[in-house]
Amino acid sequence: MNPRSWSRAAVAALALTWLVLTGFATPTLAASARLDRTPVSAAEYEAFALKKGERPASRPLTPKGGPAVNIDWHQASAYCKAGGKRLPSAQEWIAACEARELDFPWWTWEWTSTDAKGGEAGFKLLCGPGADTCACTHAYHPTWSNEVKGFRCARPQPSVMLRDRVVAP
Repeated sequence: MNPRSWSRAAVAALALTWLVLTGFATPTLAASARLDRTPVSAAEYEAFALKKGERPASRPLTPKGGPAVNIDWHQASAYCKAGGKRLPSAQEWIAACEARELDFPWWTWEWTSTDAKGGEAGFKLLCGPGADTCACTHAYHPTWSNEVKGFRCARPQPSVMLRDRVVAP
């Protein structure tokens, strides 16, 4: 981040803090600051796998820049962790989707860190596929993968407290 971008981000953070402390706004998800705008690409994941000395996951033929698919939850989580990030929760993913701050270049379901069905059998929720649904309705075992399961990463810690909605001043 260049100094000019950093100073704009600092001013925006201070303004939000002031609005929250004075009661003019309720903190909410700053989606663009927390979730990657696009899913992890196949090329990005392959570079990560090769760097670790692993064979990249198999994937169907996709145009250049296609998403990383055939990735299980453990692989997705490891990728995010290696970059100092994490998988988003289903709540974060839905908020960012509803705010229209995510790009959906492909029709894939995305892994989240959220346990499905109260953590029953270790299943995780997947969200997607795309800006028209903003739903997290699929649950899969973390070891399962297929050609429609991808992922994106999120910042390691929330930048603001997550609430249901913003209260307008």
